[in-house]
Amino acid sequence: MAVLIVVFSHASNEHHDIVPGLHLQGVGKMGVWLFFVLSAFLLTRRLVEEFDAGKAPVGTILVRYGIHRLCRIFPLYLLVVFGHALWLGRGGEGMWYFFWRNALLLEGHREFWVIPVEVKYYAVMPLFCLLHVFLWRRRFVPALAVLGGIALGCSWHWALDAGNKNTLLLWPYFAIFAVGSLLAVMPPKLFRFWGSRGMTAGALILLLVPLFCILGHSTTVTMPRLYVWSPLLAVLWSSVLAFGLTHGRNLPMPVLSGLAAGTLRGVGRISFSIYLLHYPILKTLLAHPVLPGGLQGIASLVLVLFAAYFSWRFVEEPCILFGKQWGERVGHKGIYASFNRSAAE
Repeated sequence: MAVLIVVFSHASNEHHDIVPGLHLQGVGKMGVWLFFVLSAFLLTRRLVEEFDAGKAPVGTILVRYGIHRLCRIFPLYLLVVFGHALWLGRGGEGMWYFFWRNALLLEGHREFWVIPVEVKYYAVMPLFCLLHVFLWRRRFVPALAVLGGIALGCSWHWALDAGNKNTLLLWPYFAIFAVGSLLAVMPPKLFRFWGSRGMTAGALILLLVPLFCILGHSTTVTMPRLYVWSPLLAVLWSSVLAFGLTHGRNLPMPVLSGLAAGTLRGVGRISFSIYLLHYPILKTLLAHPVLPGGLQGIASLVLVLFAAYFSWRFVEEPCILFGKQWGERVGHKGIYASFNRSAAE
């Protein structure tokens, strides 16, 4: 759902709605922030569990983590950045300048701004996991005090300059990531309360308020002002996520909603490819429509999904598998032995 919010919003930004009448211009950032919460939650939970299990040395776990992130993000990202450089018609030195600046995360062309921000959080998040497991002994109060205090400081500073958009700095978005990490280390009893039906119902109602205000072009809820409240939105999303993990598998679902859930899970699997590939496809097809208005948006979405699936199948999935295999080799024989075996093969 997070990536579909972005796709629908970007299509509306090009003055073509995917679904006629569903004008979502201006809500794409909410989808990105939701993805920040999700990624921080998943990676923090996984790393904390590995540290807590103690099945491998801390250094080995950290190296495996770095290998997995490297193989998960950069092969497809670099390929798409190079494609953008060609697509933008940048020849010679200009093209390579564009490529290397974005490849080294020194720039974030349009939708690429998300990648430097996420990579920076992925780099600092293991420190929180180490402190939580080995210093705080998995106690939630120290984690909440430290991570929450840093998040509040970052949010306060960002609130004073909320007009900037799509910055590559981490601290303006740190509180959003922090919500996901804190949810990952929340005690089971508190987690169940946080994901209770009452809490989640209230969170969904509050989440709909800024959405409808933006769609209604309200002057009281604008995107710069929503930036200030983005940590609160992340907190509300965390309640919905906790509900899904606590009750989702036990909810009775008709066949139709079950198919919809399966479709969304499939979209979620290829969401990284969708995010990186959707804009040039939408930009090209919506600028040169060949179908009636109502069908052009749907056809564009279908083409985005097909392109993302093939990207996942032939780029993402092999690279993820390679990263897992490479990471597994980092074990009792040492890191350098793993690199030597990879080079030999």
